[in-house]
Amino acid sequence: MRSAALPLGLASMLLFGTAQAAELVVNGDFAAGSSDWTSSATLPDTVAFASQAVALSGDSATLTQTLSNLVVGGSYDFSFDYFRTAGTGSAIHYDLAGATSLSGDGFGSSSISALVPPYSFTALSNAVTITFNGIAATTAVIDNVTLTGPVAVSAVPEPETYAMLLAGLGAIGLMSRRRRFDS
Repeated sequence: MRSAALPLGLASMLLFGTAQAAELVVNGDFAAGSSDWTSSATLPDTVAFASQAVALSGDSATLTQTLSNLVVGGSYDFSFDYFRTAGTGSAIHYDLAGATSLSGDGFGSSSISALVPPYSFTALSNAVTITFNGIAATTAVIDNVTLTGPVAVSAVPEPETYAMLLAGLGAIGLMSRRRRFDS
């Protein structure tokens, strides 16, 4: 029975994935423009991608990205840089669907740049949708959107791993057969 423990342990490591911490937002620095983000606005409101950031003007301006491979019950941190260039009062609204109640309005009435502190939340599903909405009569610039935490990873062995496994099993079989003939 003892000899079966090692192969069973190795097989379970190969079959079952592990959770690893990772950055989940794709193109969170907007270096690739609107790539990987969905945006919409009704005129005169706008969503403008420029110089590795995005500007949301008006209350119909929306920017979203859906992320998958989250671990249900996993703890995640969400943050982004924000700057209001026009208007007064709150400039943006953010919401994370699929998270435990994480939403809010943007950050006071000053026109200074601010890094939003990481907000921690627990994933309720394996997917979360990040949504930013503009607020009427304001323009907000968003950059460096991040969401970090564990990601469900399924381990897929390389072909060389299978070759080594078969070679090892073959060697064990040959040794076993040799013992039978020797005794």
